[in-house]
Amino acid sequence: MYIKKKLFALNLTPCKTGRKYSEIYTSSKVFGDDRNEAFDVTIQLPNIQIELSEKIIRRWNSAAKKPIINNGLYLSSPILIKSPKNKDVRLSLSGERGFSRFANTEICMNDTEISNTNVEIKLSNRVFLFDLSYKGDSNKSYLSSRIKDYLDKLKVSNVDINNFSGIYSDDSKISIPIENYNIESNENNTLIINNNLIIGKMQIRCQRTENNEEIVLLVNGKENKYNIGTLSEKVFKLGFEKAKIEIDGNNLLIYFIKFAQRK
Repeated sequence: MYIKKKLFALNLTPCKTGRKYSEIYTSSKVFGDDRNEAFDVTIQLPNIQIELSEKIIRRWNSAAKKPIINNGLYLSSPILIKSPKNKDVRLSLSGERGFSRFANTEICMNDTEISNTNVEIKLSNRVFLFDLSYKGDSNKSYLSSRIKDYLDKLKVSNVDINNFSGIYSDDSKISIPIENYNIESNENNTLIINNNLIIGKMQIRCQRTENNEEIVLLVNGKENKYNIGTLSEKVFKLGFEKAKIEIDGNNLLIYFIKFAQRK
């Protein structure tokens, strides 16, 4: 069973192994088929798999530092949401409020790359689905302002926030390759993903120098000095449509946006 939307897909297929069968339990209250009429659906199941296009994120071989290919094709990297206590995960969708957040879940992912960038990502357990086209979405005010802030920083104007839907994850892990090193994120990282694009904010601790154009980063246990302008150019050349670096105290902030690869 799938809940399909062009911006992502949810795989709700029950698990069948031998004589064991994990059923999907649903409860719903439906009044009409129109978006403007009320409906309320809750599905309980062992796990939920979010499927995204391999044009935006794909399977990654961390040891070889290259994407995984099968029969000449890149592999998508699904995001599995499960409960750590072997309980069912509740997926709720309301005609007024859109998706409800998950509670007490864990994320299981393969090694994953933002497609065509060599940038590795790992979503945190604090992940949820959202659809800002629902006027009563409890995340609408918070997410709309945050996404707008990121887009404004990146000077991107062709994204319709009012109809934006996808996956949100804070405290994600992000690893950016610079020269022969990987720069690892600290805390307070954000990833917003759907089949069309990925928007991110990466935070890295840094040391300031007397030269305002330079910072020092601790990479692989060694201090490395970087020119901010040169570092910004290197991040952009990884394959992002837009990238921007800011310095906030002793934190290096990297904002980026990547649209789906076009064939």
